[in-house]
Amino acid sequence: MNNIIGLIIALLVIGGGYWYYNSNQSDQLSAQNTAEVMVKDAADRVEEDVMMKKDEDAKMEKHSQDELLMSKEEEAAMMKKEEDVMMKKEEEVMVKEETVMEKKEEPAPAPVSQAPGTFSSYSAGKVASADGDVVVAFLADWCPTCRVLERDIEASLGDIPSDLTILKANYDTESDLKKKYGVTYQHTFVQVDNNGNLVQKWGGGNTLESVVSRVN
Repeated sequence: MNNIIGLIIALLVIGGGYWYYNSNQSDQLSAQNTAEVMVKDAADRVEEDVMMKKDEDAKMEKHSQDELLMSKEEEAAMMKKEEDVMMKKEEEVMVKEETVMEKKEEPAPAPVSQAPGTFSSYSAGKVASADGDVVVAFLADWCPTCRVLERDIEASLGDIPSDLTILKANYDTESDLKKKYGVTYQHTFVQVDNNGNLVQKWGGGNTLESVVSRVN
């Protein structure tokens, strides 16, 4: 009986040891598997982090390149705009210079010529209708200085001022006219208004210029 009990105890001890050994081996294997899984997970996370970092770096690099490209494009656009402004200013300056040159090259307009004054025989109607100053010249055909003056006036008709009318009165026949203005000798000049009123009187002078210089 004691032998049987001892055998049973021995079997229990051996069975327990075997179960403990197997259980311990299973725990170790499970722990090893868990550790391997954890290592693999950590490696996967590291790899994911590396990939994410690469993606971020690639995005940042592309963003930087895009900004650099935009900056270059903006700079090029600004430079072109400045060039366009400069070209426009240069064109405006050229147009102004051409306009100035054209104006310089244009011939000056010819002065508007006025019809010269007149030199003719005396009449009261010519005095009344004269536009401007009127000078009555009392001349005689036999008077040498009178003939010199008359030839100079006729040779210089274009030089008679436009507002001057010179009327030749015959000293020998215009007795009433001489009496009216108190003329007592030939080669006398009388300036009158349009109503025939005396303005001034003088004698002498054998050129048109000498007559014109005395008119008031």
